[in-house]
Amino acid sequence: MSCCVIVKTQIPQHCRKITPCSCIDEWNRIVNLTVLANKLTPRFKDYPTAGGDNNKYSWNPCNNFEEGPENGGCINVGACKISPNGTYTGLGQSNSVEFSHDDNGNLSLVMTQQDGDKKIETHVILYCDEKRDAAFRVIGQVTDRIYWLQLWSKYNCPSLMNSDDIVTMPAPGSITERMPTMPSPGVVTMTSSPSQDKRPLKDTEIILFCILVMVTLILAVLLTRYTIKLRTSKEETIGYTRLPQYDAQLIIQESK
Repeated sequence: MSCCVIVKTQIPQHCRKITPCSCIDEWNRIVNLTVLANKLTPRFKDYPTAGGDNNKYSWNPCNNFEEGPENGGCINVGACKISPNGTYTGLGQSNSVEFSHDDNGNLSLVMTQQDGDKKIETHVILYCDEKRDAAFRVIGQVTDRIYWLQLWSKYNCPSLMNSDDIVTMPAPGSITERMPTMPSPGVVTMTSSPSQDKRPLKDTEIILFCILVMVTLILAVLLTRYTIKLRTSKEETIGYTRLPQYDAQLIIQESK
């Protein structure tokens, strides 16, 4: 039935890496962040955390960058943490990027970096927002080795394009929007999916509509069959016997 054709959701279920900032999903749609990338400098620089722990974070899609002093700064990294005492810590390298899912199944860019015996992971949650160029927010350190960053952008939305057309240099004139550093009163949450993308809800409405149509058709067929069966049964069980016909004049003559 045509009403049961399900619209593909905006969030890719699987996204195979093409470059450190692009991937292709199961429907051959591409997520491509290259337009947001800087070269040698972080696109998103010195952002405070939403929880206000006094650390600052920098991140650059696609390309590694340098920040801080030559001795002791972040060198050749994709993400960097700057502590209040001036300590710089690398949080991942662009050539280590893999694509995964975090935060209610949203697509995530994950980079890693070895720090002694500890492997550091930085998860950049990619929220599709077709109305924004780029809005960046820092959750910060969530475990002793895992950090969370968030990016709302139209470039996070899967689109049909040729993977050969993916460029490695950013387009000029990109605008970066800073998300509020402090959340609304209450505990900082890391599980709120972007409210702008309501396509999964539309899919649910389509499924419920299809189920309703199918149930209605089934009930109509059953009611029709029952009506026919009931009518046939009445015709078989309810009959009558035709009374014999007599000539009134013959009856009178015989009675005389």
